[in-house]
Amino acid sequence: MAQEEEDIDFSDDEELARIRESRIAEMKSRAQELEMQKTMGHGSFTEIVQDEFLREVTNSKFVVVHFFHKDFTRCKIMDSHLERITQQFFGTKFLKIEAEKAPFFVNKLQIKVLPAVVCFIDGVATDRLVGFDELGGSDSFKTETLIKWLGKAGVLNVKTSISRQEKKYKDDDSDD
Repeated sequence: MAQEEEDIDFSDDEELARIRESRIAEMKSRAQELEMQKTMGHGSFTEIVQDEFLREVTNSKFVVVHFFHKDFTRCKIMDSHLERITQQFFGTKFLKIEAEKAPFFVNKLQIKVLPAVVCFIDGVATDRLVGFDELGGSDSFKTETLIKWLGKAGVLNVKTSISRQEKKYKDDDSDD
């Protein structure tokens, strides 16, 4: 019986060939989508200036913008967490902008406390994180906590990514 199972040839099965071709097409489509997102700045944590803000925020469906001050410790902490997760959530564009050099958008978005993280969906500000209060109020919050907050804000696909990355972030955060 074991010999009979080994002799079965699946290479001529039309259904398997159809499934294989469908999967290859899906993989090619996903690779093209990722490459397009990469050319649009996804997969990196990019600093922008005020003149680039509208173009950058409206060119992608999901965008996270960190308004920061270069001398604020808490802004540097937020930067380090955002830098960690940017490549894990390729569907979201991560940007940062120096608040002092973007007075128009600081005023327009009513940014009064730094760090401030503003979430955009289809170019519209939908949620904001001001300071660390919603992350536990401590400078030593976990990257996982920020991921969960961004997921609830609707700008990350955490269903697939957080379960695979959760242990990694817990391990990484233990070094902080």
